[in-house]
Amino acid sequence: MRDTPYKNLAVKKTRNGLGIFTKVAFGIGKTIFRINGTRKHYTTLLRRGGTFLDNCFRVSENYYLSPEGHIGVYLNHSCEPNARVIKKGSKLFVYAITNIPADAEVLIDYSTITAGDDIWTMRCNCGHKACRGLVTNFYKLPHALQEKYKTLHIVPKYITDI
Repeated sequence: MRDTPYKNLAVKKTRNGLGIFTKVAFGIGKTIFRINGTRKHYTTLLRRGGTFLDNCFRVSENYYLSPEGHIGVYLNHSCEPNARVIKKGSKLFVYAITNIPADAEVLIDYSTITAGDDIWTMRCNCGHKACRGLVTNFYKLPHALQEKYKTLHIVPKYITDI
């Protein structure tokens, strides 16, 4: 297990490498952590590609947040997420959307932070019974799932506005 500067979180081995796990329970709507990192223009992502691109979070039409060197780099995907990303001002935060018990992995649906003009895709290996097999942008999700996510306020406004 890796230590983190977050007293309520740990980085541990998971199904797909390393992930963020809770040390305490988080109730619905509770802030789990802030995603720290460096803002990067989308051209930097395209130039560097690879895992650097895979780990960045979109924050506006042209900018992404690289969590390299911070805990956010270990935030994994699930087709059945228990958390969401929220933008407040210029900062990104991860909030619980379900009751998350202690020693559970914190998971978001990457499609909720990928706008319609993002071309990034990823084969999914989340292992959930509802696994879609492929992670794409929000607008390529089944319509019923888009509506569910909108109703639950899982999709940040900066994604639906792009």
